[in-house]
Amino acid sequence: MTVQNRKVLIIYASQYGSTGGIADAIKKELGENGTIVETKAIKEVTDLDRYDAVIIGSPIQYDRWIPETREFIATHQEILKKLPVAFFFSCMALSLRSKKSRRQGQIYSDYLLNAFPEVKPLAIGQFAGALDLTRMSIFLRMAFRFIMVITGAKEGDHRDWNAIRTWARDADQRLSFAKGRF
Repeated sequence: MTVQNRKVLIIYASQYGSTGGIADAIKKELGENGTIVETKAIKEVTDLDRYDAVIIGSPIQYDRWIPETREFIATHQEILKKLPVAFFFSCMALSLRSKKSRRQGQIYSDYLLNAFPEVKPLAIGQFAGALDLTRMSIFLRMAFRFIMVITGAKEGDHRDWNAIRTWARDADQRLSFAKGRF
């Protein structure tokens, strides 16, 4: 499939770099198919008019996307509802690779499908994140250690790069065929 001149913007929120790394991997995969792709931190995005599709990613904290991501979608929902959109999230719960964590991932996906009634994502990616306690404040480090004891999560990079690339290819096709735009 030729996707010449198609422009996709990948927007991400990332507190410690894990979700940003996922955004970069998605960009690389889409770029290999000839798509013109830009990746920007959510705080850098002011204009969506130049793009044919948008992918938005954020970590999950306290069972939701972080506030800046939710605020961004609320602010830009008029244009986002007119564009093909995909969402993705990173979440340490998914690093456990258990039936319970898969159910939790589905709960987060369902939340994203319903959280923004005007914006309908064509794909939602669920990815385990990375946890590096040394990058956190002492308070957060203590809180995460407590959570790790309760949940069984482990520090480290749990991102599955093959799964991310596979999702990126699928999302790219869904975005490409949406509304016959491309």
